[in-house]
Amino acid sequence: MPTPTNPPPLLPPSPHPAPAAEPEYYAPPDVVARWERILDGHIEPSDYLTLPPDGLAWVEKELAFAQARLPGVPMDPGFRRDHLLRRTLDYHFGGKLVATLYRPEGVVVLAEGISAIGALLRAVRGDVRDEIRTETPHRW
Repeated sequence: MPTPTNPPPLLPPSPHPAPAAEPEYYAPPDVVARWERILDGHIEPSDYLTLPPDGLAWVEKELAFAQARLPGVPMDPGFRRDHLLRRTLDYHFGGKLVATLYRPEGVVVLAEGISAIGALLRAVRGDVRDEIRTETPHRW
């Protein structure tokens, strides 16, 4: 019987069982070792994302279009670099949730997807978490 401390349920109980909780994902040891190596500053050239020639040609067209809109105004090298990094990330991971690390040499993707990012954040030291960005790049 409902009482002030035990009100009646708003909805009747569901005849369907509740979905099982997804188990926590833990990364394999080799993946964790890669994360630790990168976050300790030992980044190999192959860790950085690169843009293939057709993608680079497209980005150059975008930058030329932007420059044409401001004739006589030199393009900031920082803008050029940031745009290239952003579009490189878009090319490889557009529409996907990723954990990234930005360095002057380029961008490194550490993990893709919510489960892998959760495993990454559980595995790394707290003092390096501030360097990791989670983002969803635009679709190419």
